[in-house]
Amino acid sequence: MESLGFEAGQFANVIGLPDVDIRVLAVSLIRVCLGFVGFIFVVQIMWSGFNLMTSAGEVKKEKMAHAGLKHAIIGLVLIVSSSSIAKFVIETLQNSGLGNTLGLGK
Repeated sequence: MESLGFEAGQFANVIGLPDVDIRVLAVSLIRVCLGFVGFIFVVQIMWSGFNLMTSAGEVKKEKMAHAGLKHAIIGLVLIVSSSSIAKFVIETLQNSGLGNTLGLGK
């Protein structure tokens, strides 16, 4: 690498890669994705609730709104539980001393 005019440690910066550890990047990506999907499910709950309130007694619309609510609540429960599991794993890594190696230290 010396023949190219930079040291081996600078290669990632030269080709445009971030100098952040890939594991830290993965943790950040997981957190962002879980937050985004959680937001989507909250919007779906609100939309299904709106559809339920405006169904005006039509059985078909009520059933569709109830199904949407049920699916959104199940999805939200899954997202909250997966977020809790991810948080537990990250905190366990931080407390084990491996977190300092991963850049997750306090």
